[in-house]
Amino acid sequence: MKSKYILVVICIFSVMFMSAFSVYAQGSRFNILTELTVKDTKTGLIWTRNADVAAGSMKWLSADAFIKRLNQQKYGGYSDWRLPEVHELFSIIDTNYHKPSLTKGHPFIDVRHEYWSSSVCAYKDDNAWAVSTNHGNVTVHDKNTSLHIWPVRSE
Repeated sequence: MKSKYILVVICIFSVMFMSAFSVYAQGSRFNILTELTVKDTKTGLIWTRNADVAAGSMKWLSADAFIKRLNQQKYGGYSDWRLPEVHELFSIIDTNYHKPSLTKGHPFIDVRHEYWSSSVCAYKDDNAWAVSTNHGNVTVHDKNTSLHIWPVRSE
């Protein structure tokens, strides 16, 4: 009887420990640095916490001018913001989730549907690559399409 009791306690403790570790492991992927910035501990990239910092969508060519203004304003204390490359943008996607396809408990606010990357399409240079945070997929769009931007910087 005593051994069954000990076994039950050990099982309960193990389940509680693994659940707590799982939540910690998910939550530790992103660290809030400031009210305006988040660090991805997996890649070392620093993202704007507000995933809609531009407060709307824009054409690909307009993204550069917007980011230049962010840098002039030293948004979050930095002047080296840029549009992420497609692989950097896709690196924050977690396909285990949907709408948004980001790790559960992520610290970002105002996450929108689809984001421009700085990566130009190799076979059609009037197109650029984009990432959907709704479905977690990568796609290509004409640069005149209006999508959101999510600035990033390297450490």
